[in-house]
Amino acid sequence: MANTSAEIPERRLTWVSHFGPEHRSSGWEAASEYLLYALRRCLPGMRSIAPLTCPPDRLAIWSSRLLYAFTGRRLNASFSNRRLRRFESEFIRKGGRDTSPCLFYGTAPFLGITPVTPYACYLDVTYRTSMEWYEQGRRFAPFEFRRMEDLEGKWLSRCARIFVSSEWCARDIQARYPISSERIHCV
Repeated sequence: MANTSAEIPERRLTWVSHFGPEHRSSGWEAASEYLLYALRRCLPGMRSIAPLTCPPDRLAIWSSRLLYAFTGRRLNASFSNRRLRRFESEFIRKGGRDTSPCLFYGTAPFLGITPVTPYACYLDVTYRTSMEWYEQGRRFAPFEFRRMEDLEGKWLSRCARIFVSSEWCARDIQARYPISSERIHCV
C-alpha cells in the first residue's frame, strides 16, 4: 500500500506523464512541458518517466462499439481496467517502483498504478468534469462515470499532495471526494 503521509521526503523526484518531452505550443501538453522544465531547473536530480504509454485495449474498443450499437452510449476504452493495468506494467518496467517519490501529471491514465513511495499529482480538472465539459459526457454510459470516479477517488485519497491549477478545481475535488483541504494546493 502507498505511503499517504503528508510529507514527501527530500529525495529525487520522478516525473510521470503520458506526454513526451516534445515541444508543444498550447494546451495540456504545453503545460506538461513547462512544468517539467521548471521542475528540472529546481530539482536537478529529477528524473522523468515520460511518455508513459501503452497500446489501446482492442477488446474495450469493440465492447464500446457494441454497447453503442445497442444503447447509444459508449465505454471509455482509453481507460479500461485492462489498459490501466498495462499502464502500471509500463510504469514498473520504466523503473517507477524505485525509492523516489512520484509527481503524476494528471490522473486518468495512472489510476491503476499504486506507487510504493509517497506520490503527488497535478491536475486541472477531475475525470468527470473533464468528460462532461470536453468529451461530451452524455455519450458515455453512466456506470462508466461511476467506475472512473471510484478509481479516481481512491487514487487521490492516497496522494500525499494534490496540486491543482485553480481554486475551482480544488472545490471540484472536495465536492466529489472526501479529501482534506490541507492536501490540496493551488499553484
